[in-house]
Amino acid sequence: MNSNVKLALVFLGMALILIGAFFIVRQKNMIPENPEDTVGNTASNLYNGGLFCQGQDGTVYFSNAYDDGALYSMTVEEMDVTQVNKYNSKWINSAGKFIYYYQSATGKAAIAGFSGQVMGIYRQKKGDSKAFCLDRTISGALSLSGSDLLYQHYTNVGGEGMSIFRTKIDKSESLMILDQIVDPSCVVKGKVYYAGIYGDHNLYRMEPKTGNTNVVFEGGVWNPVVMDDANTFYFMNVQDDYRIYKGFISTGESERITDERVDCFNVTPTGIFYQANTTYYTGLMKCDLDGGNPIEVMEGNFTALNSTGSYLYFMKFGEEGFMYKTPIMGAPMVSEFSAAREAALKNKK
Repeated sequence: MNSNVKLALVFLGMALILIGAFFIVRQKNMIPENPEDTVGNTASNLYNGGLFCQGQDGTVYFSNAYDDGALYSMTVEEMDVTQVNKYNSKWINSAGKFIYYYQSATGKAAIAGFSGQVMGIYRQKKGDSKAFCLDRTISGALSLSGSDLLYQHYTNVGGEGMSIFRTKIDKSESLMILDQIVDPSCVVKGKVYYAGIYGDHNLYRMEPKTGNTNVVFEGGVWNPVVMDDANTFYFMNVQDDYRIYKGFISTGESERITDERVDCFNVTPTGIFYQANTTYYTGLMKCDLDGGNPIEVMEGNFTALNSTGSYLYFMKFGEEGFMYKTPIMGAPMVSEFSAAREAALKNKK
């Protein structure tokens, strides 16, 4: 074998190694598609800021009120509480190996000037400290449907001209799908359900791929929480002073669930938690899914009702930096979310 042949074989071998390395790196960096029926968080949580999200693996990601809204993770039993990133995060979604969230430019980290302008829609691999910006924009509510992120996109700093954008989780596509101010928080079986605000408050269903919409229920709907059967749903009835109703898409019928006017609510497998606000009473309540057995959780004015498989987390209106919790099962037992406070204190040392 002459020297030219040997040299050619060496170059060929090097080329094959480089090509192999290229495909290995490319495969490693590829973002796998999610199943079409993937949902990143519950509509109930997203309507309340999406401050908590429990993934299919049981890991809970949350915005830590004791650490200026920084993103943390923990088990559903509140073990292994760990900071994921130091920026204020909300509308958290989880699917597969990634989490998705809106990161705002507010907070101590942003004020200190770390990383410059940080607001936008982000994707972060679980267990990794690095986050990838999918859209550097001022955004409202964010949800995950399959392999698409759906969110309220503002066209300017003043917050005017809001529309619904759809961005692929690998950022291969990003476009406006609906030129309206609607909330994309409720995703069921690949469809978005939202309350109309232009001329009516009917329940609409949208196809995210095309932006096509149609009315599926007529009535005074606000913050609809459609169940997995894509038929039963709960909503605040604007025609009845925002009391909670249970509706049925198939029949167009509905029934009242609460006697009190409601500011916000969260539907869990064990019942509905809601903030009652009437002329004679203000407090956090819980009732059965059919409206039965209403009981007081805590008197006062509360907001940001977010649930996991174990607890409902909530905050007092106008009180930042403190969070309460109560089990979603059994009798209410309100206590401080002390695990988050202790983790934040350790992280600041």
